[in-house]
Amino acid sequence: MLASAWKIVRDRLELLEQKGIDNSRVRSQLANKPNLRQEYFAVCDVLNVLVDALQARFSVLAATAGVHRPSRYETN
Repeated sequence: MLASAWKIVRDRLELLEQKGIDNSRVRSQLANKPNLRQEYFAVCDVLNVLVDALQARFSVLAATAGVHRPSRYETN
């Protein structure tokens, strides 16, 4: 799931680049071109979902991780 979501993000960013979006003028381009703005916000939405999913996964890992207690062989 995560890999395909990252592929969607990459593909959409490439599409935006092909449509002429330029990093130095993003704000003005988004303000003046509703189609670019809609596509850009779709990418942002997918990124937000990805971040939420990864944070949830990390939260589960952090909650279930045990505390490491060295064995007697590690301390000698």
